[in-house]
Amino acid sequence: MWTSPFRLRLEDSRWLVSFAGATTGLIMTDRTTAFELSRDKHINLSNHIADAGVALAGAGVLGFYGLGRLKSNDHLRETGVLAGEAMLNSVVIDEVLKHSFGRERPLEGDHKGHFFRGGVSFPSQHSGLAWSFASVLASEYPGWLTKTLAYSGASAVSVASLTGKKHFTSDVFVGGALGYLTGKYVYKTHHNTDFLSRARTPRRIRRDSYRVPRTASLDPHQHRRPS
Repeated sequence: MWTSPFRLRLEDSRWLVSFAGATTGLIMTDRTTAFELSRDKHINLSNHIADAGVALAGAGVLGFYGLGRLKSNDHLRETGVLAGEAMLNSVVIDEVLKHSFGRERPLEGDHKGHFFRGGVSFPSQHSGLAWSFASVLASEYPGWLTKTLAYSGASAVSVASLTGKKHFTSDVFVGGALGYLTGKYVYKTHHNTDFLSRARTPRRIRRDSYRVPRTASLDPHQHRRPS
């Protein structure tokens, strides 16, 4: 994963340019957006929601892995392992970027979110952790309900990080995007494809594949020609 930037292709420039443009636009409007979304209301509640969301994702990692071990379910166990790996990679990436850009938080300094001032606002680690977990979970169980719950939860953490005045809009956007891509990469490179193909196989076909074929009757009188 750490060598991915060196393996970018020409066709990747399309989404990279779009991503850079969106990030730049958000940075330019960060102060106005952050102020309008949260006028010093419910800041503590927002921070509690963000912390609870990340804690729930961490508990989900342990829950999936533990339940998989308990039930000897490789799919559940893999979900816990890959989600944990994605979240760990997300933390490392976010920490490197935080200390590289040094952006101040919305309530630090003159509240303008200056870069290279020794801050740790950019990108949002809460958003990165939530989206990396959601990305793996939605990939392991690609049903519409799982995707809706996973991405809704990640979105709630991101919004709470914003309304809690811990981060600017661009912090949350970049953190979430990096978390999502990290989860997708971990899933793509380490996922056992047998789980997905088995889930997509109709139940009747899976049942029939284990059925013992019928053999010819062993009754000596059944096929005897009449004399």
